[in-house]
Amino acid sequence: MRWTCNCGEVELEVAPGDGTRLVCFCSSCQRFANDFGAGDTLEHGGGADLYQTAPEAVSIIKGEDKLSWVKYTAKGPNRWYTTCCETPMANSLSTRNIPFATILSHNIDDQSQLGPVVARVNRKGATAQITEDAGNAGKAIRAFVWRALRSRLSGRYKQNPFFDASGALIASGRSLGD
Repeated sequence: MRWTCNCGEVELEVAPGDGTRLVCFCSSCQRFANDFGAGDTLEHGGGADLYQTAPEAVSIIKGEDKLSWVKYTAKGPNRWYTTCCETPMANSLSTRNIPFATILSHNIDDQSQLGPVVARVNRKGATAQITEDAGNAGKAIRAFVWRALRSRLSGRYKQNPFFDASGALIASGRSLGD
């Protein structure tokens, strides 16, 4: 699957098949979309459509020099965006030691490869009543843990597009959190 920013300067390749599709209604996901002019990509009630996968399943094809991140809370994820056109792109943790990559689904070229939504999480943060099924958050958590364990045990966690070979973040960013 190919993810491309709004102006086409940044592209990611995301391997399909071993990811979990979620919709998150947390205020931080909503703020990220709204702060970067992508509020129209949120679902009814403020849900961000996300594809969570192993970091080694994501490759930056072009535009690495056009990436930055923002962090809204001290314990929250780094939220990656493009500096060329400020397209919200992905979430990672501040360390590659916990293998975690979540791609915002709105700019993925072939949505059919994302699979069905497994869970709608953080529904208390929704801005409207959510009538869709909540899904199975436990299944999503188990899938994340399984991917993270495989990634760590194989050593592939070091193949993280958001970190260089030494484990440092590939771009500077800013923390707005407490």
